[in-house]
Amino acid sequence: AAVVASCPMAVPAWTARRSCRKAFVALMLGSTSHEVVGQSHYASLANVPKGCYSYGYQHTPEMPNVTGQPFIMGSAMLCQQRCAATPGCAAFGYWTTNKECWLGGADSVIIVSQSLGVITGPARCHNATPQCGAIPGPSFPGATPAESRAAWQVGQQPANLQCWPRKPTGFPATCQSQTAIILQDTLTGWPGHCEGLMKITNLGDSETCQSRCFNSPLCGVWAQENSTSGDGTLTCWQGMFGQNCYDSSNGLSPPPGSNFRAQRVMHGTFRVLMNTANMQIKNLSKAFGIEMHPDWKEGAKACRKTCLSYLLCQYWQYSSVYGCWVEDDMSATIAYPLVNDGTEMNVGSYSALTVKAGEYIQHTCKAGVKEPLPTDPPYMVHTGGTTRHPAVPKYGVIETTLSPTEKIEVRQDEPFPLWATMLICVTVALCLGVVGAAVWMTMLDADKMGTMGMTSAPAKGLPGMLAGTGMGARLGGSRAQSFDSQASQSAPLVGGGGGGLLGFGHTTYQNLHFGAGGHGGYPPGPYGQQGMQHHIPGYHPAMGAQQGLTRDTLMQYAHHGRGY
Repeated sequence: AAVVASCPMAVPAWTARRSCRKAFVALMLGSTSHEVVGQSHYASLANVPKGCYSYGYQHTPEMPNVTGQPFIMGSAMLCQQRCAATPGCAAFGYWTTNKECWLGGADSVIIVSQSLGVITGPARCHNATPQCGAIPGPSFPGATPAESRAAWQVGQQPANLQCWPRKPTGFPATCQSQTAIILQDTLTGWPGHCEGLMKITNLGDSETCQSRCFNSPLCGVWAQENSTSGDGTLTCWQGMFGQNCYDSSNGLSPPPGSNFRAQRVMHGTFRVLMNTANMQIKNLSKAFGIEMHPDWKEGAKACRKTCLSYLLCQYWQYSSVYGCWVEDDMSATIAYPLVNDGTEMNVGSYSALTVKAGEYIQHTCKAGVKEPLPTDPPYMVHTGGTTRHPAVPKYGVIETTLSPTEKIEVRQDEPFPLWATMLICVTVALCLGVVGAAVWMTMLDADKMGTMGMTSAPAKGLPGMLAGTGMGARLGGSRAQSFDSQASQSAPLVGGGGGGLLGFGHTTYQNLHFGAGGHGGYPPGPYGQQGMQHHIPGYHPAMGAQQGLTRDTLMQYAHHGRGY
């Protein structure tokens, strides 16, 4: 049974929070007259089939002329039930922060929500969700969002973590069948000097730094060392993916003779949806530079592992000039759906051509028998000498076993033909010759004009002949001024500007960044999203109560098992 009260106010836009809407919610919260009484088909978000709900996204536009919208519901499942019982409803959106339920018609599409704590899904779930096996067609990404959506047989690009298991509260759950796979290890040559790690101080009696990370899906890197505690005891550090792990200047750098161990971990498995070599995806974040990887293929392998270890990462790219860049929605948001519009991504630019390898992936958890954790024997602190490591291969080599479709694809452009280079050089030389001849003939004509009509000053070359006639302003001054102006307008090409050709806004290539302006760009351009609220789509259903989230806050919630 359902009792729905009508709202006397105009229905607000689904994508905006207006004051009247807030007043309405504040008035009706706690009232049972606006809540649908009933029992959902699913007991909790953990029971919803994988791939049915999307977290951090919403459908738009909302259905028009629906009396009482938004409805105040007790859960996303009840909101879905309301949608299924409403004629013409194809999708629902549920705001966990205020229990608002919005309904969308057949024309509604999924977009990234600018509000925290949003869950969206279709009117009905199916056990076999096509989003968890979909592959884009060759036209993806399209020039417009509509074209990009049409490139998927399911009619939409999969949302981030759409096919990952959830806890009853909606927070990402541990993948029981593939809890943890070791991607990199200091015992096999990986430096492990990562930045962006936080100290873990609440390990239980039966926990180790390693086991805590294995059982936390948001933990991509763990490390322990005994050089910072002051008394020689081990300190545990963990992070979502760790940055600049090959540089000890800012990251963990235990002195010789101390105990140090670190690993990079992948939770679950993944599918490769698209190769992103030779294209530039904006708003990626830098993971490390090219300094430690003279061979770009080794750098690409290490870059891939960085993204695989970060549950929120869908895109990674390795540039032979700018290094490794991965999706980090804590810093910037990638366009959804991805579009090839020259702004959110592009092909053919200099920056795009430096991208030698990259992928668009989907993190998944395959059903099956639970695999044992790759745990180590108890780690004992010793007091003498440096930790001895066995002979190991170079870091960057993938030790895990991947299926043929999951192997990394690297792409290297063919060298530029010699004949084409020679043809370009000859063409340039001819153009320079024509320009030089034109300038010489112009000077001869100017000399003749000065001889015939310019008698107010002795002929002392072009400036003297044109002095006092106005011709200097037209042929000399204005051209010189115009050239200076052009030079100043061209300054962003080499430095001091905020864009320009190819977006270069810095003097040297060493100072270029790989993403978009505001978050670092490769190179920076006019496409930064400074001041934009980043909701971190995909991992949370109920983040609205946690305004001003930080990476440390997320790690603490993941480690404490709290909140969601």
